[in-house]
Amino acid sequence: MASPGKVVADVLASNGYGREVRALIERTVAVRKSSTSQPANRPLIPEHMASLRVYVDMLPPDAITLVDYVLTKGSTAVACANLLQERFPAATIRIFAMIRTQGLIDEIKKIADPSIGTIIGYDSGKPYRNP
Repeated sequence: MASPGKVVADVLASNGYGREVRALIERTVAVRKSSTSQPANRPLIPEHMASLRVYVDMLPPDAITLVDYVLTKGSTAVACANLLQERFPAATIRIFAMIRTQGLIDEIKKIADPSIGTIIGYDSGKPYRNP
C-alpha cells in the first residue's frame, strides 16, 4: 500500500505537475508524530534529520518538490529539505502539502485556501511557518 504522500505525488505527476515521482528519503528511526503531540513535545528539526536517510540513485536534479499530505509545523519538511540540499546543493527545493494545519482558529472561513509561504528552521530546531 502506497503512503498518502506517494499517492498525492502520483496524482500530481499524472496530471502534468512534475516529471517523475521518486522516493528519495526514508525514515530509519521512528519519531513522535507532530500531529498527535503537544506543541512542547513535537520532534525538532535535528531529531527528524537524524531519523532520515537520503537515497542517491540519480544524477543531481535541478529541482526537487517534496510532497506531503499534511503539513503541521513543517519540522519534517524542513529536515527533508535540509538533507536533500546537502546532497544536491545546486537543486531548488520546494515543498507541496495537500493540507496545512491552521492551529486553533475559532472560525474557519474557507476550507479550500491555497497558499504560498515559507518555512524557516531556527537554530533552536523549531520551525516557523508563514502561513
